[in-house]
Amino acid sequence: LAARLRTIAGRLSAPATAEPSAPASSDDVPRSPDQRRIQTALDQIVTAERALFAEPGRADAISFGRKARYLAPYRDWILARDTGLAAGSATFVAGALGWATGFPAAELTALGICIFSMVLGSMPAPQKIAPLLFGGVVAGVLVAIVYRLAIQPAVPSVPAVVLSVLPFMLLGALLRASPKTAIPGLDFNMCFLLASQAGLPAADAATVLVDSLALVVAAGLTSGGHLLMPRQSQKHAADAARAIRQDIAALVERVAPGARQDWNPHASRRMLRLLLHLRRAGDLGTAAPHGLLAALNLGHAVMDLHVLAGDETRSPAMRARAESALTALGRFADDPEGVAAWLGPLAEDTPDRALARATGAAADALRAGATLFRFGTRATA
Repeated sequence: LAARLRTIAGRLSAPATAEPSAPASSDDVPRSPDQRRIQTALDQIVTAERALFAEPGRADAISFGRKARYLAPYRDWILARDTGLAAGSATFVAGALGWATGFPAAELTALGICIFSMVLGSMPAPQKIAPLLFGGVVAGVLVAIVYRLAIQPAVPSVPAVVLSVLPFMLLGALLRASPKTAIPGLDFNMCFLLASQAGLPAADAATVLVDSLALVVAAGLTSGGHLLMPRQSQKHAADAARAIRQDIAALVERVAPGARQDWNPHASRRMLRLLLHLRRAGDLGTAAPHGLLAALNLGHAVMDLHVLAGDETRSPAMRARAESALTALGRFADDPEGVAAWLGPLAEDTPDRALARATGAAADALRAGATLFRFGTRATA
């Protein structure tokens, strides 16, 4: 693949003349902006491929370092608040009803409601997972009933208990390993372990059925609630788009010369955070705003502009142009098309190839990601 890309890049760099016997330098032959951008993109791909496979042994040796701990995990406090309130309220109601009615399996019901509410509440689209969760719970409970009625009374010791559950754990592992049954397989394993009560004394059939029914009821209530009241994907898509805009804005804002000493580590962590937000937005499926890849391209272009603005080997005029491009990008969320229109001529008139490449990439990303950068704002509300 790298060889083919190098060949294509070479063809784009070669002059399109009518006399093959008189080759000219690619720098002497004018090319359209689209050709220059395609060649630049291919050059970047080839360079990245070389860097990726240059020293695979050394890369493996240094990949486990302390640098990863500086990236704190993303915390969606709004989702955590909503999920916590819903799970806590549902668990309290279930426990209070069980205490008031004296239902013998109320504890297991409240436990199931708490677990399933937290599991579904932490997902971007729980209404899509709810049927799979309920199916896994029912399957796990049915297998647990068979275990408690047919196998548990004949288990005499702790080693025998371990051996008795191994076949069921193997079945659950196979379900979890298959892409088609991975999600219900997880709930199958969990509910089998909860409902089988391996290691406890054997119980009569009525007790087994009541305990098992408690988990099924808990899963049914939780899954049914999410199906009847589906989460507003539009709101979560707007939250994801806002987080992406904040990440890019944070990259743009650090333009003070005195702040550039530690800017590269900051930018690397911010780009990783941007990738997390892009992944989170992608989980929304069709509700996700368009232009996610453009946001990543814009982030890379902003990083390149920062590097060029702080490069003392370049002329003050070129560094000033990079600074002006970064200043203009401060308005990317308000008017992405307008900023792109301002950056386009700057990229075409700049003699510095690296600066022209970064500025042109930023303009292209703004045009492609205009929908994302405005998604959920007052202008589109």
